[in-house]
Amino acid sequence: TPNTISIDSLKAVLANTLQLAPQTSGNYTLISITNAPVSVSGAGSFNVANKLLLNNHVNASLDLGGGVATLDSLVAFNGSIVHSASNLNVNKLRLDGGNAYSSTGAGTSNVGDIWVFDATVNCSNGSFVFSDSLVTNHSNASVSFNGTSGVSINSVVAVSGIGGSIQISGSGANTVLKSDIGKGTLTFGSAVTAHTLTTSHANAQITYNNGSANTCTYISMSGGNFNITSGSLDLIEAIDFNAPSTFNTGNNLTLKHNSGKTARIGNLTGQTFNGQVTSEISFPAGTTAWAALGSNGISGKTLIDWDRDSNGGNGIPMMCPGCFYDVTSITPNFTSVCQNDPNYTAVTAGSSLAQGEGYWFFLGATGPGLPTSAMSWSTTGTIYSGN
Repeated sequence: TPNTISIDSLKAVLANTLQLAPQTSGNYTLISITNAPVSVSGAGSFNVANKLLLNNHVNASLDLGGGVATLDSLVAFNGSIVHSASNLNVNKLRLDGGNAYSSTGAGTSNVGDIWVFDATVNCSNGSFVFSDSLVTNHSNASVSFNGTSGVSINSVVAVSGIGGSIQISGSGANTVLKSDIGKGTLTFGSAVTAHTLTTSHANAQITYNNGSANTCTYISMSGGNFNITSGSLDLIEAIDFNAPSTFNTGNNLTLKHNSGKTARIGNLTGQTFNGQVTSEISFPAGTTAWAALGSNGISGKTLIDWDRDSNGGNGIPMMCPGCFYDVTSITPNFTSVCQNDPNYTAVTAGSSLAQGEGYWFFLGATGPGLPTSAMSWSTTGTIYSGN
């Protein structure tokens, strides 16, 4: 059990247990583990400049049990890897041949690129940063972050037509910059902030099932299913459909309003879109009291649905026949909403907010030309589909 091992090149077939307990840096260029367990413990550093290989044998195993392990490449064609205590830094990680990788330590792992073929990855503790890609490239590939304290992934890829399953269910801050699910499943079992989520196969599936608030900037669907079964999803920019797909909102999708625009849903022709949607709108403080507004993509709504005082504060302060405040409540015969036509035709509380039509709303200033305060409200219902 040496304290320090410094070897320029090593290729060894190990018949017995090799216990490395480095107190200072060890530097190994190539280690091939064929039929033996290898464990690393202690508070020192374990460095492999080139490749650490678990060769094709069921008995090959590696236990990273302490210190800091810094590897250029960790490749396993069988056997098992247990990351029980070390802080792991690895540029390339490849798992294949029925290999099982488990991480139970509370340390931090920084991984560049990980490819999972016929292998199982189970991470139940610690935090992980994947600066490049997490790729599943086998129908049996399984990756689970369950109990981790934070996962950050630059790119998640399930190779087209092959698949695998990926689940993020740990606590802490979880982020996914982009994904392309070519087949198989991506499941968010805890809160995740994502930028771009993509499906590109009829058997691809992305699911939010975490009971938490989630955020995604952009969704692109070219087949498959997108499900919000538990929790909520705030959409920042858009959902686009490029091939027949199914989207199930679970009544928990919100189109957020940011920088003067509301997130949009693309052409739904030939698509299956289930569940209600909440659409936000914000109106900044300005110098005029009037604004031309439309139905915001939600069908089946009438004017009373936007009346703030009839909806517990969610809406626009207005006066109209049948509204909470009628036309004589403050100023005789003043109606604060009308159609956008040459005659500014008045509307009533029961008037439909028709798709493609604009309406003039007086947003509550004390007089024409005086500034208004910023306002925000939302409408929930069925997304409009059609011309």
